[in-house]
Parts: sequence; structure tokens; C-alpha cells
Amino acid sequence: MYHQNPDFYYLTGHTEPHAVLLLFASPQKNAKGEIFTEMLFVQPKNSQAEMWTGRRMGAGEAKQKLGFEQVFENAAFQSAAVNYNAFNKILFLPFQNDVRDDPNDAVDLFDLIREFKQKTNYPEDYNPERYSLYSYLQQTKPQDRGNAAQTVGNYLSYYPSLQGDTLLQEYVQAGDEMARLKAIQKMPKSKLDGYTLPPLLDGLREIKTQPELKLLRKAIDISALAQQEVMRAMQPGMSEREIRECMNLSTASTAPSLKVTRVL
Repeated sequence: MYHQNPDFYYLTGHTEPHAVLLLFASPQKNAKGEIFTEMLFVQPKNSQAEMWTGRRMGAGEAKQKLGFEQVFENAAFQSAAVNYNAFNKILFLPFQNDVRDDPNDAVDLFDLIREFKQKTNYPEDYNPERYSLYSYLQQTKPQDRGNAAQTVGNYLSYYPSLQGDTLLQEYVQAGDEMARLKAIQKMPKSKLDGYTLPPLLDGLREIKTQPELKLLRKAIDISALAQQEVMRAMQPGMSEREIRECMNLSTASTAPSLKVTRVL
């Protein structure tokens, strides 16, 4: 069963795959003179595909139900008139390299990610942690660079993937301010920022509304009830598999029907 990225769901309410959301810090204007700050790209209606993979909203219904004014089919992402070079920063959720390409779909998530990378000149070796440290050092004041070297050294020990970075190693091992400055000057600058958005969204999602708190309490009550039933079913010497099978039989025959609503 498909499970939407929780951050994407939080921002859009959209539960379907192969979609892209663009948010702009300042108002944008399209060719019609319309002002907007967001663009949502979703997969199109397809009666043949929906027989197998479930009903789709399409751009029209997504605009109506999700509250976005600028909604397009995902095929339009390639030709969208967005000048990424005009922005000071481009924040995005880091890619996990676990998306497969469907040869029968020319605009699946794999293709959308590839298109984004091409439009933003995404470096092949981009690493969020590495560029986060580059940015941190480039913004560090001269009097704080000694302490920054210790901070970066701690990061290198925590992230083995960064230990081979010669620029960061050069900075940590630098013996004076001039050597540190030379190391900083060699570090590439990028508008791409794959490290700010995740903690920012985490902070936003921590804030719960009263309806969400009600659902959370309901989910906890259901979980507590399930644990009590497991304890009643357990016998000395039973394996986890036997307990699970016992619970499956018990719930299938006696448990009431429960509708569980997903909670962020």
C-alpha cells in the first residue's frame, strides 16, 4: 500500500504519488498576471490505470478539494516557467535515491526528481550534511573559526561519509587563521539547501490542533487495548509468532470493527 511522504501530506493533504509542490517565499506572477505563492503538480486522471492503482484526483479535483489555486498535471512540471536562478536559496527535502523509474510512465517521481535536478544544476555528489557544513563555515565570523573547527571535527566523527572530504579535513587540521580562510575559499557555494527544511517541518508538525489531539488520544486508547489483549493471550513458552497468530484468530472472531484514522 502506498504511503505518502508525511511532510508532503502535511503541506498538501495529497495522498497520491508522483506529485511536486513548489512554495515561494515571495509572490510570483504568471503569464496571465495572476499572483501566486505555490504550485502543485499531480498525476492526471487515467481511467485505465485507475482500474489497477486506485482512483486519482487529477488537477481539477485537487484544486477544488486541496485549496490550491495553481494546480497542474505533473507533465507540466518540465515546462513550468520557473526561473530557479532568480532565487537566493532553493530549499528541498533531501533525496534518498530509492525511487525506481517506471519505463511505462514518462512523468513518474523518478522523472520529476531528474527534471528538478536538471533545472537547479544539482551536483552529482551533493550531500546535505557536507553543504550544510560548507555554509556554516562560510558564514562563521573570523573570531569564531577556531571553535568552528572543533564543531566540524565532531561532525566528521559522527558522519563517516564526510571523513573523505578533503576541504573539511583541511579546515579542521589548519593551524592558523590564514590556513582556515584558504580552506573556506575553496569550498563551493550553492543555492541548493537540502538541510534546512527537514527540521523546520519537524517543528511545524509538532504543533497539534484540538482535532489532531483527539485523534492521537483515540489512537493511544486503541493501542493500549491491543496490548491488554496481547497480555491476556500470552502463555509461558509462546513465541512472538505464536502470539501474533493467536491474536489474529482472536481479533478475527471477537474484536469489534474499528476505523483508524491516520494522524500526523
